[in-house]
Amino acid sequence: MALGSELDLTELNEKVLADGKKLVLPVVKGKDLIFREVKGLTEEYFGIGSFGIREPKEELPLWDPVKECSNTLWLLPGVAFDRGCRRLGQGGGYYDRTLERLRAFQRAGDTIAGVAFNCQIADRIPTEEWDRALDLVISPGDIYINQHI
Repeated sequence: MALGSELDLTELNEKVLADGKKLVLPVVKGKDLIFREVKGLTEEYFGIGSFGIREPKEELPLWDPVKECSNTLWLLPGVAFDRGCRRLGQGGGYYDRTLERLRAFQRAGDTIAGVAFNCQIADRIPTEEWDRALDLVISPGDIYINQHI
């Protein structure tokens, strides 16, 4: 779910559900992200979690990306992205740790993409040794493909 000025994917999430696909959203748990499946976008499925973000409620089914990840499209928010598909996050490392786990078990058909407004795309952003480039970055104006995958 969008935080602050992040690109709001509500319309896309509604389409995913209407098409009968699985919609899984993150929940901050300690220093990590866990995932829960939602069947709708109404308040009955959400509470306010860490950092004031709408998160799936605790009673919703857990989804394990290692066991269940297959032909999955991951859409990640960020503060900024660059044309090389690198991501700058909010600074907590939640998505960096999650990406590390996902990359270890990534299967054919899985795609990890950043989503951003056009103004969040830079020529190059600063990265650290633990930062991993995404497969794609999608903005309303363009799609950037990681040439190194």
